[in-house]
Amino acid sequence: GPAIETFLAHPLVGQGPATFAVSYLRTQTAPPAMIYNQAHSLYFNTLAEGGALGLLAGTFMIVAVARELWRRRNERATESRAAVAIGLAALAAFATHGSVDTVTFDKGNVVILAVLVASGFAVAQETKRPAWLGTRVTVSVVAALALALGAYGIWRDDPAHQGTAL
Repeated sequence: GPAIETFLAHPLVGQGPATFAVSYLRTQTAPPAMIYNQAHSLYFNTLAEGGALGLLAGTFMIVAVARELWRRRNERATESRAAVAIGLAALAAFATHGSVDTVTFDKGNVVILAVLVASGFAVAQETKRPAWLGTRVTVSVVAALALALGAYGIWRDDPAHQGTAL
């Protein structure tokens, strides 16, 4: 398929971010009914766009986070163990879903993953925080960032969706 062909043409660093549609169109002999702007596999998409180094870097990051969460799984406080379990489950769901879809294409998925994984680190850290960094402020900031990122993603991707809609 186009992802493998692109990877073989650019094995070390890939073709570049957000360039899968170009690869897809190169492999079509007739105008397609639909233009895909992602490989519908996180792993193949990363190989095509980021090459072996991109896949290695992404794998290293996910494994490092998973190892740290796994290390924290035996925390004493029940809420800490639950938060760590949620973080690990989110990583597992992300990795599994990534085999059949490019889950990072929708930035909202990335924000949700980051919040769930961060909860495993934040609750497990039983340190004293300043009053201004309370739960309400943190939730409000994360929600505002998620909304802003979602709005930006819609604004940024709309021309591409308009241009590829047949």
